Amino acid sequence: MHKHRLLLVMALILVLGLSAVQASFTVDVVPVRDKILPGEVAVFNVTVSNTGKTAEELSYKLVEDPSWSVITNPIFHQTSLKVPVGENRTTQILLTPDKSIEYGQSYDYNFKIASSVSHIEKQIILSLFVKSPNKLTNYVPIVGIDADVNSELDPRNKAELYMTVTNFNPLNITSLLVSVVSEVNPGNNRVFNITLPGLAKKELNMSLSYDPLQKPVKEKITITYSVPARNKTFAPETKDIQILPYAEIHKNTVPHEYFLKKVQDIKVFNDGNVNKQEDVRVKTSLFKQIFTSEEPAAQIVKEGGFRYYSWPLVLAPQESKEITITENYRPLFIIFVVLVVAFGLYRIFRSPVVIKKEAHRMKKADAEEEISMMKVQIHIKNRTGKIIENLNVVDKIPHIAVLDRDFPVGTLQPSKIIKHEKRGSIIKWVIPELEAYEERIITYNLSFKLKIIGGIRLSSAMVKYKNRINRFSKSYSNRISAR
Repeated sequence: MHKHRLLLVMALILVLGLSAVQASFTVDVVPVRDKILPGEVAVFNVTVSNTGKTAEELSYKLVEDPSWSVITNPIFHQTSLKVPVGENRTTQILLTPDKSIEYGQSYDYNFKIASSVSHIEKQIILSLFVKSPNKLTNYVPIVGIDADVNSELDPRNKAELYMTVTNFNPLNITSLLVSVVSEVNPGNNRVFNITLPGLAKKELNMSLSYDPLQKPVKEKITITYSVPARNKTFAPETKDIQILPYAEIHKNTVPHEYFLKKVQDIKVFNDGNVNKQEDVRVKTSLFKQIFTSEEPAAQIVKEGGFRYYSWPLVLAPQESKEITITENYRPLFIIFVVLVVAFGLYRIFRSPVVIKKEAHRMKKADAEEEISMMKVQIHIKNRTGKIIENLNVVDKIPHIAVLDRDFPVGTLQPSKIIKHEKRGSIIKWVIPELEAYEERIITYNLSFKLKIIGGIRLSSAMVKYKNRINRFSKSYSNRISAR
């Protein structure tokens, strides 16, 4: 009897224990959005309440079905959900149907919640309805555009604008207007009118071009798109492009060669869209500078042991400037020719006879530097290679001087002496001929009537001869002062 009672008590405890374990947690499903269009997301709130006496650790066992995309929010609830005793936790289940799901039907998505403590699993059913968008007259299209273009652009090149248009639901759009507007160049403006099937994507590409001389500026491309049939305009997409500055200096030198003259025409051109400073240099030398002229005037720069003409130029976009360098050696040539001609004429027309006069004091007083006697020499020289005939040498003696008629031995004797009381005496010598390059020296002595203090000035001597055209020419010697 006692044994039967013990078995009965044990059976009752087992039944009560199983009942307590099975009732450890409850699950409540609340649909947030259970009627969706294709491409939309169905949302369900699943709340788990712990009604037991111990904490529960649960996990979602979601079914892998290619027709559905399932996400838990928070995401970690899928593998671990801890619910303390007497509390509850809510998990949001997001269901997205695949394109293969047919429209206008109801669907059940089944999964389980399992407890790692009580090892109980509960079946959960999420019921939803996928609506047919073609039967909705108040359907609002959902379209997005992803645009891509280089953020920097040299205006001499073209930029490619790539646009991907996406229809996020299955509604067929028969007319989608895509408008591209440029702030800088209206020539880039364009409107696309395309059809876009449900859940489809379409790529649109176009080139953006600019004036090569476009100044650096920030370009803004605005892309707007709308579905006129549904009176739906979407938020515009904008893209910024920086138009880059550039400047390329081109120098072109054209040389011109003339007789003893060289001209360089240098053209400097700024092929750019911004101002450019350029230092144009041409090598030169100190000698060349004497015969060189520049237009415009250049600065002289010394660098590395060399000399340069320098023109610091500032060129506006597409501006050109010209520099002309002229090396002219013609003046040097003209001077040389003039000198040669002058020397030739001098050789031709110069006096063939050179006459020179010298005076030497022969005697002087001790105290007052008085001149008492003087020796005079006249040098006559034929500086040509031909014989000169019939030479007459004439010299004048001041009236205060007395000619010593006792002429030195070896000197030419005068042919005539004419004496004048006031003007002095005139002495004349006759030389029948002078051989080529022959030199004669005539010497005579003077004495003075008075003692002369300081010095005396003697006049120049003259030689008269027959020239190459058989006429008489004259040459004069120097005047001398004797002390």
